[in-house]
Amino acid sequence: MKCDPRLLPILTGMATWFCSCAWLGILTLDTNWHRIAMINHLSGPAFGSWYLQVDGSVIATNLPWRYTCPEGTAFSRLRIGGIRGTTIL
Repeated sequence: MKCDPRLLPILTGMATWFCSCAWLGILTLDTNWHRIAMINHLSGPAFGSWYLQVDGSVIATNLPWRYTCPEGTAFSRLRIGGIRGTTIL
């Protein structure tokens, strides 16, 4: 069964990751500035996954990509969205 992500509640005040059928909270965020790094594994044994760092600390590891790509595919875009104090239904 495939779910529609537009019908799922979004967790406010958190960095989240969409895992095929649910938003998973990774980190509670405050209103301060944060340095966010996404480390993609484009080859090797961890190919097809990524790590998330916030303020220099690894927060999540081996997160699978939503879509599979051939090894060695170049990437050029990162999309981050922010919603403060609003719940989207």
